[in-house]
Amino acid sequence: NDLTDPEAALECSDCGPADLGAQVVQAGAETRTAFLTVFSELNPAFFDNLQARCHGITESERNLAALVALGLETKHVARLMSIRPESVKQARWRLRTRMGLGSGESLEEALRSLMPKDKTQRVG
Repeated sequence: NDLTDPEAALECSDCGPADLGAQVVQAGAETRTAFLTVFSELNPAFFDNLQARCHGITESERNLAALVALGLETKHVARLMSIRPESVKQARWRLRTRMGLGSGESLEEALRSLMPKDKTQRVG
């Protein structure tokens, strides 16, 4: 599917988070905005749930959260966000702190929990 065409991306009913994430990495950083539009349409409650859990979250943190929820590796997130992998690690740490996660808790799983099975429902 073409990530710059939200309607085409939405038609991919059998695409999982990893599939969408792989398409984003292959597409390159210039399609980040289109990706976030598609991500929002596929997961309409995600950003609302994230905002409810992390008041005052920045746009950059929102972008990071979406990419982490898809299971992208640090090097891929860095490429998409046009930052160094070390900066991604620091941003992940700040997001973990903002979410109140303990050392044994998975950031990826915590973020995925914000995408309910019925994607129109808010969590909590």
